[in-house]
Amino acid sequence: MKIKIDQYAVFGKRRKYEILVFPECEHMYVYDAYPREEAYEMEGNKDAIRNVMIASAVLAEDPSKIIYFPCKKKDTYGKLNLEFNLVMLRPELKFRRSEWYKLKSRIDKKHWAGKYVLNYNQQKLIDQDRKIKDSWLYPEREKRG
Repeated sequence: MKIKIDQYAVFGKRRKYEILVFPECEHMYVYDAYPREEAYEMEGNKDAIRNVMIASAVLAEDPSKIIYFPCKKKDTYGKLNLEFNLVMLRPELKFRRSEWYKLKSRIDKKHWAGKYVLNYNQQKLIDQDRKIKDSWLYPEREKRG
């Protein structure tokens, strides 16, 4: 299955970043669940969850990408809006959070680099997940014990 996503090439402070922008999903919410948890949470319908799964597959295949979900809703009732946009990346990218605000303003037609095409192969993702789990479980140490 081939999936196409908008790709932008934006120059940051020291290097060029490739940002994939997913289309805005009407029923996707990212919010701070402070009183209950000390983390951010995401909720959404089937399309939103599917897009997050596709983004995870992209990041598993290419760790140099930044994934951006524009899901922050407008404040329609005049209340304090505690919703956020979702940005996903891998820790290997060595990306500063403060640099995102400059990059976000540069996502426009001028920096559009075409469509990113993902060949979605579920078995490849399962094999890669198994390889990562095996490297973290240290099977050779268990044999010595």
